[in-house]
Amino acid sequence: ENLLRMWITYVDFFRRPVLHHSHIQFEISLVLEGTGEYHVGEAAYPMTPGDMFVFTSRESHYITQACQTDLVLLNLQFEPRYP
Repeated sequence: ENLLRMWITYVDFFRRPVLHHSHIQFEISLVLEGTGEYHVGEAAYPMTPGDMFVFTSRESHYITQACQTDLVLLNLQFEPRYP
């Protein structure tokens, strides 16, 4: 059983369908390259390299666009019971 996961996400330039999602795990996303827009609940936030987003358990979030170039994010997801 994985209580902690880490991966890199590549979002193609302007090729992102709206994928509302939430999960039981907490998640940290760090923008490595590119710019775009993250939606969290009803709010929208611009993303630039170095920005970090922290999502609580069951918090709805999704990326709606990658602007000018592809978007690269480092994601860390962990279970609430992670020691």
